[in-house]
This record gives sequence, structure tokens and C-alpha cells, in this order.
Amino acid sequence: FNEIIRNIKLVYTKNAYDYEMNRFSRNNSLDKDITQKRDFFTNYSGPITEILSMVIMVFTIYMVTGNSTKIGESITYIYVIFRLMPYIKMINNNKVQLVSSLGAIDNILHYTNDTSKDMDDGNNKSIGKIIDIDIKDLIFSYDGKTKVLDNFNLKLTQGDVVEIIGQSGSGKSTFFDIMLKLRDEYSGNILINSIELRDISKKSWYSKIGYVPQEALLFDESLAYNVAYPNKIDEDKVIDSLTKASLYQYLDNINYQVGENGSKLSGGQKQRVSIARALYNNPDMILFDETTSALDKDTEKNVVEAINSLPNDLIVLLVTHRELDARYTKKINFKV
Repeated sequence: FNEIIRNIKLVYTKNAYDYEMNRFSRNNSLDKDITQKRDFFTNYSGPITEILSMVIMVFTIYMVTGNSTKIGESITYIYVIFRLMPYIKMINNNKVQLVSSLGAIDNILHYTNDTSKDMDDGNNKSIGKIIDIDIKDLIFSYDGKTKVLDNFNLKLTQGDVVEIIGQSGSGKSTFFDIMLKLRDEYSGNILINSIELRDISKKSWYSKIGYVPQEALLFDESLAYNVAYPNKIDEDKVIDSLTKASLYQYLDNINYQVGENGSKLSGGQKQRVSIARALYNNPDMILFDETTSALDKDTEKNVVEAINSLPNDLIVLLVTHRELDARYTKKINFKV
């Protein structure tokens, strides 16, 4: 659940909404079964053990009262029982923990890669290869009064690398969300191959673009899983994507486990994995959202080098709060 929330923009832009809903439902069902088994052993094993102990003690007392010649032997029985009780309880507790552990292993074994389904947004228009984008008189306001974007115009064609620079509150993040089809309450037009962006289905749009978030968001899975997510892993495509993202050191180890949120990778490596993931489906456009804002200078330089080495036929949109040493054909300043 935490992974889904943390990666929510990625989930949407990878057409993975239904995939994650199914994954959550499946794992939630497994967790329910695990919890029921654990509660059963916790709530019933203890009382059963206590009842058996009481039966043994009653039987022992009966022996003592019924045969006084064996008092010493009966006392020995009682002593042994009381000595064994803590160990019996310990075995019961360990059994509960074992059941929980086996359930977790079962959870992992049931982890599968389902094919992502479309998010139905009521639109059914699809587009071919993105040739040009024409943004005309784009206006956006959150409260209907203050314009975050005011008659913004921009034309993009194949090979363009556009850097949008601006401080917090200047509207660049809002513009980015509009381009990701996360907001459609704008005025004006965004024409993709002369088709209005609002009218294009999310499935079609997201199949044509790649998204690199501000924070590299990775799943606690293999490198190949993170690059191919949520698609079936094609090793050749994974290696090709890693090569384009300049992650040469992992070409022979694509099954490397990256750890929770990529804890086993450096900041620059995590961002390069995000770039490789954006490239996996051969997009026509890649959108970078403040990709280098949290990186030190050296790591930022490495990521910018990866950006500069991207295929020349891509449309690249860089949103940042400061100018990068990246190749670009246009530079636009957003002001607060």
C-alpha cells in the first residue's frame, strides 16, 4: 500500500492502476488468510494447552488422594509438569511465529506480474507517433481567480529538448500535471498531432510518453522489474534501456535486488533506473520532473550526461528550478 501511494504518479503514467489494484487485492486476501491462521493459533492453542495441563493436574491430585503410598511420585509429576509448562508455551508461541513467517513466504511466492489494464477516462481517441505538440493560450486557475498559467504558448516537434525553469509557485508543476493528464480543468488547447489532449485516452497517451519523477521511486524488487514495470520483463529491452541510461555496470546483473525504494543504489543510479524505465516502451516524449533537485553536483552531472545521451528523435521536456548544463533547443522561464 505504501509503495502504491508513494508511486501514485508513476502508477498512473504507466497505465498500472488496475495492475496495482489487483496486486493490492491479491496481497490483501493473502494477508487476511495469514492473520486468520495466526489468530486461530494465538486464541485457541493457549487455552487448549491450559486445559490439558489442568486435566493432568486433576489426574495427579486424584492419584495422590487415591493412593497415599505414591505421594512422592505424584509430587514429582506435578513438579515436572510445572517445569515443562513454560517450554510448552514457548513452543506454542514459536509455532504462531512460524505460521506468520510461512504466510509471508507464501505471499512472495504468489507475487505475479499481471498485464496492466486501461484506466477508463471516458475518452477513446488514440494517437500514433507524436510528431508535434502545439500548446495555445493555455490558462489554468485553482480558485477561478488567480491564474497560475496565463495564455501560455509552446510548440514542440521531434528532437526538441525544452527546459522549463521556475521557482516554487510559478506554475511549472501545474503545467507538468496537465501534460501528464492528471488535470484537465484548463482553458485553451493542447494539440497532439492536431488532436486535443483531453480527447486522447490515457492508455494511448501514456503508451507514448515516459515519466521521470522528482524522486526516483523504486519497488523492492529486481532491477529488471523496476525497469519493465508493470510490463512483462523482456531482458533484451531491459538491457537496451539500461544502456541508453548509462547503467553499464548492471548489464550482466539485471536481477540485482535494489532494496526498499532503491536503498542499495546511489542517488544517481536510482535516477538512471527511472530514466531506463521511461525508455523501456520506446516513448516519443519524456518528461523530467525536477529530476536533479535533490542531487549533489557530481550526481547531477552524471544524470545530465544520461539526459544528453538520449536518442535525438525524442521530445524531451525538462522541468527544473534552476538551469541545467543540458542540451536544449528552447529554454522557458516561468515567473511567480
